[in-house]
Amino acid sequence: MAQYTPVNPFTLDGQWYKAALHTHTTCSDGRLSPAELVAWYQERNYHVLAITDHGLVTDVRGFSANNFLTLPGVEWHGGCVEDGTHYHILLLDVQESREMPREVSMESAVQAAQATGALVFAAHPYWSGQTSAQLAAVNGIVGLEVYNDVTQVRYGLGISAVHWDEVLARGRLLYGLAVDDLHDPSIEGNGGWTWVKAPALTQPAIRRALEQGAFYASTGPVIYDIQLQDETVRVRCSPVTSIGFMATAFYGTLVQAPPGETLQEARYTLHGKERYLRIECTDAAGGRAWSNPVFWDQKMQE
Repeated sequence: MAQYTPVNPFTLDGQWYKAALHTHTTCSDGRLSPAELVAWYQERNYHVLAITDHGLVTDVRGFSANNFLTLPGVEWHGGCVEDGTHYHILLLDVQESREMPREVSMESAVQAAQATGALVFAAHPYWSGQTSAQLAAVNGIVGLEVYNDVTQVRYGLGISAVHWDEVLARGRLLYGLAVDDLHDPSIEGNGGWTWVKAPALTQPAIRRALEQGAFYASTGPVIYDIQLQDETVRVRCSPVTSIGFMATAFYGTLVQAPPGETLQEARYTLHGKERYLRIECTDAAGGRAWSNPVFWDQKMQE
């Protein structure tokens, strides 16, 4: 069922690049112009910026520079989900712009998005009212936004980790992004980002990394290393209060630091019945980091 074969980015050669993959400008409903948005992220030491205005592909030519890459993107929304709201999809690395009728189904929209050459992610599914069953049924989605800062700050509906786990448990491989979905930097922004591991800061290299799942999502904690050896997963990260090994029900575990202390390492031994295993680190300030699945039962794809 999965379109892509996951990799462990911590075993790959290359560098980590900080990426903002869902943003808006004055070309749609953002408060900053494209040039101002680029400068805003450059000042905050980002390496990759995707401008994803609503319904149109904003021209990003001329904004890339040394150690900074801009990608064309767009956010589409339309149709209805069960509670009457609209689904949203995020198109990254769009090769062409085209209109999408609002009444089309999500699956048709994803197919149209793929026809533009884009990588497609489900945007803020919790806030959009999408269920995990709906997400699992749509072919062509690379992943979902496990964290969206705008919908978390404004509505408390920005964390879609349960959606992600349920889709993974159904045998559907999806990757997880963290984004700030920046509209107005005076209200939100710099609250979610994605660390991408790639051999170079180029469009082909970053795209390939996103296709492979060579990235992790964060709102604060840094994951230094994840290794799987002899059925044991070992994680090293910045100081956190807990490290969760998230897996199929009855498996996985939560390793917690003693009250008032932190930890930077934890281990988990696979039982052999997990369908997947991903890592979730939480720090004292409530910041989180989410790895993509580091174990994936290949039999589920057959």
